[in-house]
Amino acid sequence: CLTMKDQEGRGGFSPPFLNMAKAKSGTVFYCQECGSLVRDKSIHTVYQRKYVPCPYCRDGMSYPERYVNAFLAQLNISFHRQYMVPFEKEGKRSHYKYDFYDEPRGILLEVHGLQHFAPDVFKRIGGWSLEMIQERDREKERFAKEVLHLQYIYLDCRKSEPDWIRKEIISKLACYPLDGVDWGKVRQDANT
Repeated sequence: CLTMKDQEGRGGFSPPFLNMAKAKSGTVFYCQECGSLVRDKSIHTVYQRKYVPCPYCRDGMSYPERYVNAFLAQLNISFHRQYMVPFEKEGKRSHYKYDFYDEPRGILLEVHGLQHFAPDVFKRIGGWSLEMIQERDREKERFAKEVLHLQYIYLDCRKSEPDWIRKEIISKLACYPLDGVDWGKVRQDANT
């Protein structure tokens, strides 16, 4: 992995991202924390998160995902992150990726950000339209219930705010023991 220090003096950097014309696919950023090159991240993602989601020194999760991750970890829930399920449709191989899978309870949990509710969040940068995203959400839910025979729950995390996410968890995840949750610790762990 090349770092920013390795590239200094080569004319390749235009903070916080490399010259887009030189990038072979997508935009190439450098991590402002560790200096590693981070490829194929959208400008929208970096703008929304206010940082480069670096696979080398960060976990790449959105804030709502980190919050739910901290919640499940605090309850000592055994779960899989970014659970991928392969399938074949019309002769083409593909997969669905679910944010969290609680295997013992048979729950697939999705954390839906603003792009699942507001029009054209990604379309203006060449991404999926709201209709495409919502159709994919319906397909994933149908697949989870009808093919995998699992419970499918999505959390409305259109606002990346701790109180909003906590209220969503309380309203939709009553299957978990919520009485003993230290929400302050969940918030703290989500921020680290």
